[in-house]
Amino acid sequence: MMSYEEFTQKEAALENAPRAEREKFYVDILEKETGKTDVRMMAYFHASLLHYREGDFRAAREILEPFVIDYQSYAYRPEIIACFN
Repeated sequence: MMSYEEFTQKEAALENAPRAEREKFYVDILEKETGKTDVRMMAYFHASLLHYREGDFRAAREILEPFVIDYQSYAYRPEIIACFN
């Protein structure tokens, strides 16, 4: 299990990495993190954001749907509001 601090550090290190590498990072987290953690929630958010910024709104929605359906089970973070917009 990855801590939130580790997640933010690895995400920052991948900031300028190719899109495929960043997407793989988020997909790996969503496969490994089974608990309803901040790391899992942020992986949902950032993975969908990759698609959203490229105009692939359907893919962004498909990524966020499982989270949005169950968002009340997660600890509150400001990014939750963005997931609904």
